[in-house]
Amino acid sequence: MITDSSALKGMKPGIYEIEPGIKIEVDEHGSNRFYGTNTLLGSSLKFNEGLKILVEEALVDISSALIAMSLNPALYLKIADHKGRIMVGYDADLTVIDEQYQIVATYVLGEKQVI
Repeated sequence: MITDSSALKGMKPGIYEIEPGIKIEVDEHGSNRFYGTNTLLGSSLKFNEGLKILVEEALVDISSALIAMSLNPALYLKIADHKGRIMVGYDADLTVIDEQYQIVATYVLGEKQVI
């Protein structure tokens, strides 16, 4: 599970001029393309929305989807000794979501963050 967090993440669908003469189109799925082309630039997909797609559309079981979004990236980045799991001694970086995949709370190093 990857979302590359382009500069237009969170923007509504539309056409944006990011530099003079350079227009980017954000579609209804959050994909970014050079305006008028099919050249994919990245995604503005939020992680919780990606989880919903994995579980509800791709039919990946929730456990596998969560591992793909937490432990697997930590293993790839070689930080799985302190991130990617809920265990004693780990960083306690957590995002709590509800049944509709909406973010309820976020914790960094065990401290609740203001959303």
